[in-house]
Amino acid sequence: MRRRIVATLSVPVILIAGGVTIAVAGSGSTTAQVTKAQAVAYADAINLRAADVPGLEEGRLPAKRQTAAGPFGRGMDMCESAAARAGLVIGISSPRFEHLSSRPIQGVSSGVYFFKSEALAHGYLAAADSARFAACLETAASNQPKTVTCEGSKVAQPMSSEPHLSMLAASLPDVRTYGVRLASHSACGAAGRSESYEDFLSFVRGDAAITLNATSITLGASGEAHPFPAATERRLLALLQTRANKKG
Repeated sequence: MRRRIVATLSVPVILIAGGVTIAVAGSGSTTAQVTKAQAVAYADAINLRAADVPGLEEGRLPAKRQTAAGPFGRGMDMCESAAARAGLVIGISSPRFEHLSSRPIQGVSSGVYFFKSEALAHGYLAAADSARFAACLETAASNQPKTVTCEGSKVAQPMSSEPHLSMLAASLPDVRTYGVRLASHSACGAAGRSESYEDFLSFVRGDAAITLNATSITLGASGEAHPFPAATERRLLALLQTRANKKG
């Protein structure tokens, strides 16, 4: 399942027309204008880098650094309220770091997501902990036909996925932490079953959400999948919080 982490900005963020300037209002101070480049620099100071994940390699395909999607990605954004979606200004992600030489296939990345207010950032993340959100996600997945090329096969086959959303226990000092896991188990032709886990660990500070996203996938007969190591997730989430605290 997906993993999100919310990192905190101690300031409200508003995207100005043209998407090139962000208005940041600090607590007790006058509104300051920062460029998108400065927002990217802030995110880069917090997001994961290669030295944080020894044994993993940067993904072969370059990740799109900036996105209008929220911490859960476009697929899950559809199950958020219109108000929560409207509150997002911009998201800036790290590269995706992957372990491709062994099974299951695992990967991890982080992102800093700027919202129009702290309340909207919390509201976006808290929405996943509801029966309505889970039902919406399951309905969307069942209505979206997919194909997958299973390991050991050269032909893409229909795949019917049955997702299950669950909450993850995650804690950081002095901050509310959100954790969600999306698990999916699907038939993968004669090769066996496809299993995947996507975790999102997040926390909010100010108007920014910082998210850790970790995945673990097995396609076909390559063995049983298991979630991304919880100890590594905790270490990386704590690292993101430390960096966010240093930025203020």
